[in-house]
Amino acid sequence: MTRPQDNPGPPAREDKHDADAAAGPVDWSSPAAPAVVIHPPSTFRSGALLRINGYGFLLLVPVLISFLVVSVLPFGKVTFLVPAVVMAASLYFLPFGFGNLVVKRLVRRIEPQAGRAVNSFVVQLAFDPRLRQGLRSVLEDADDVGCLWVNEGELVFVGDAVRMTIPAAHIREVHCQNIGWRGLFLYGPRVHVTFSDGHEWRHVQFGERSSLVLPASRRVAHEMTRRVRALVKPA
Repeated sequence: MTRPQDNPGPPAREDKHDADAAAGPVDWSSPAAPAVVIHPPSTFRSGALLRINGYGFLLLVPVLISFLVVSVLPFGKVTFLVPAVVMAASLYFLPFGFGNLVVKRLVRRIEPQAGRAVNSFVVQLAFDPRLRQGLRSVLEDADDVGCLWVNEGELVFVGDAVRMTIPAAHIREVHCQNIGWRGLFLYGPRVHVTFSDGHEWRHVQFGERSSLVLPASRRVAHEMTRRVRALVKPA
């Protein structure tokens, strides 16, 4: 089997966006300066959020059933072993409980090649400070989902509500950040990128959302981090 080659990523495109975004088409292939275009979400909305969170409840069902089973069994080793095994299995499928299956389908409607080329990743995007507020930010810690292309000399994010290109020359820092209790300190780390838009330093986080099991989550997250770090030349 031949190893897939790096895809150059999405071609230059023109996007319609709201009045808050810069006027005129954005040339996504231009490395001159970072560009961020934000418009109202079309698919990553309340219905999608409910489906994504529903997978978390599915992951809890086997655990609840295991406790019901042991509650009618005589006290012994089995009453400890059964819940422990079920909880360990649930942890193994933690990315499935994050609704990554739904996220991957949503992203591939936007960018069919997401996660298929070695330099593309199905990710969530979060701004710091957050773009989304209120109940939505509690239910889902992503401001958007989409495809991250790690091209030669630039990062390109093609999402449902956000289009962004970050030339490598404008990136100040790249580091990993564990998501903490939300991922029980086991889920693959996120890539935190600090870059200059010409006026101020901006902070964004990319987290992988393509995996269904923990080992795959960590593998994809570390590969994404390695590729993003490779863009930043040492001083």
